[in-house]
Amino acid sequence: MKKSTETLFNAIGGLNDELLDSAIERSALASEAAREETAEPAVSLHFAAETSAPRPRSKKLLRIGLIAAALTLVLGIGVIAEQIRKGLAERIIPVDKEATVIVNEDGTRVFKKLVVDENAPVTKEDLIDRALNTADYYDTISVLFERYRGGIHYSTISIDADLNTAKSYQKAVDYDGRVHESISDGETVTDYVNSNDYSYYRVTGTAVNRLDEDVTKINSTERISIDEYGNLIPLTREEFTNASYALFCINPAREVFLYLNDSENWEITGETEYLGRKAVSASGTAYLFTNEDPNEPAAYQLDFCIDKCTGMLLKLTVSNEDGIIDGVIVKEFAIDQPELTDARIEEAIEIHKEGYLTESEYQQRKKEEEAKRAAENEEFFANYVPIAADPDETLTKDAIYERMRSTYDYFSCLSIQYSLRGFDDFDNEEQISIDTDLRTAKAYQVRRAEGIYLEDISNSRLMTTYNSETQQYIHITCDNVQKREKDLSKLLEEGPLSDYSLGYWKYNFYPNYANASLANDAVIPQGYALIFLTDQALWEIDGECEYLGRKCVELSGAVSDYEEMENRDLLKYLDVLAQDYGVREFRMVIDKLSGILMQFECRDETGELIRETKVTELLVDQPEITEARIEAGIERTSAYQYKKGQGNSFLKKGNRIPLEKCNLPEIR
Repeated sequence: MKKSTETLFNAIGGLNDELLDSAIERSALASEAAREETAEPAVSLHFAAETSAPRPRSKKLLRIGLIAAALTLVLGIGVIAEQIRKGLAERIIPVDKEATVIVNEDGTRVFKKLVVDENAPVTKEDLIDRALNTADYYDTISVLFERYRGGIHYSTISIDADLNTAKSYQKAVDYDGRVHESISDGETVTDYVNSNDYSYYRVTGTAVNRLDEDVTKINSTERISIDEYGNLIPLTREEFTNASYALFCINPAREVFLYLNDSENWEITGETEYLGRKAVSASGTAYLFTNEDPNEPAAYQLDFCIDKCTGMLLKLTVSNEDGIIDGVIVKEFAIDQPELTDARIEEAIEIHKEGYLTESEYQQRKKEEEAKRAAENEEFFANYVPIAADPDETLTKDAIYERMRSTYDYFSCLSIQYSLRGFDDFDNEEQISIDTDLRTAKAYQVRRAEGIYLEDISNSRLMTTYNSETQQYIHITCDNVQKREKDLSKLLEEGPLSDYSLGYWKYNFYPNYANASLANDAVIPQGYALIFLTDQALWEIDGECEYLGRKCVELSGAVSDYEEMENRDLLKYLDVLAQDYGVREFRMVIDKLSGILMQFECRDETGELIRETKVTELLVDQPEITEARIEAGIERTSAYQYKKGQGNSFLKKGNRIPLEKCNLPEIR
């Protein structure tokens, strides 16, 4: 479902990668999903290049085949197909006449835009028709609007565009201060990236000029048609503003397909004035898929306001009792005021002529900075002495919490072995061993369970996973090897959570310096601290104990009493633990000197153990042992004659060979 939806959004409106996550979150128009009684067969949705048109660039068309069953859920295809077939049988003539490009005797081209009588009544079909063809109704536009996503004011966007010159300037400022800018000088479109270190520019494409295009409208029946194979063909025109964010407001074809395409889901409520413009208000229901139920769309309140004379989206909100889930609200709007718009564009072009590196210059400086930082880190950690904690210190809740989040500060190398029984299969015990050297970024990890024997190696340059059962290895790029950085102590100063402005908490996690995928279960239990210990009212320190000859502290708590938690994201996670797995209480044993999780238990309401982590060996800062084990692992796995695996195919039971044929050493 998600892949099909992602493909759909890539096609509609020409979304770039940066906006794709928002599009996926919005999901798709699913109004007809509840009408399963329709007898219409499922049909596939395609964006197809039009072959019969003399100028195929007039409508920006892409061919992408999607899974028919998924699209039946996403768009309610059966009912839409029925409506389209009726429309094809009896063609509806658009109210507005067709815009044209006039070629003068001297060869110059002039665009003849459409003019709408603002006092004439409008129908749903009129609004959709204009929203799909906004470029026919204006020459210049200057707009400032707010974009809402995930329940917050996500970004503020300004766009100035002149369709007669193909020049434009757009600027988006995100909630976290990030700035995105792009300029079209009439020939090329250039993105300006404002980095914290260096700002640079990159040319992203050729400007689209309305005067060079076939300006044929997309009318009511053309916007979705059916080809000879029964595929639905949604059409959208070129983005003549040359501004990628215009799809949210100026050229809202995407919103038409998502929210307005099924006219039974909304009604015109009247006409109004919006920022001095005649506008049409409407409201209805939007159907969106959510993470809570990916198979059944949820209903949301839909309210929108469209500029009567151009079809531009002035306001759209998708909301529920928690507020605006998604939306666009226009704050400033100036149409066909070329003095204002052109002046802003030219000013932006002039300002951006200096102070920006080329992308290649930026990449070169970035490499130089990274090399310098790596050298500084290597020098800093060459003689690094880990923090020596006092074994007799009485740890407070805050001290326990911070030590669990920053275990890397308390050792240079270690060897650990532990067992793990999980929520999904408690009877299948996994045995894990990790040898890691933070000084060299070398590591060796073994994971063994019924039907699984995996070995992971970090040799300071790249990480490789070996699986003897399928005779496969999987290479992971060298970017995944993590080396300690001397300035990451700022994570502790900032605290575990940064802000809630995006609608969920952003967590400040240490990178995986152990270079072992399972290190977070014991070596660096920052996730356990975050989830179970953030709310100190839910747990208590039970006392101290000795575990494997090391001084430890015991603590326990509950996960069911969380109704008043302010951190809603953690609340949802605890709810999953409680509702899906039945977790009601937990117990931890924490190593006092390092913060390493020595033992962890989860129990249900009957007191039955349903998850357990238990360390059976821990050797801290004994380099002669750890180094020898890592080198032995590297030497052994380097001799394996395995074929390269595909992704996570090594987990597929059907590909496994009997464990006794693996000829691997027993786990320690």
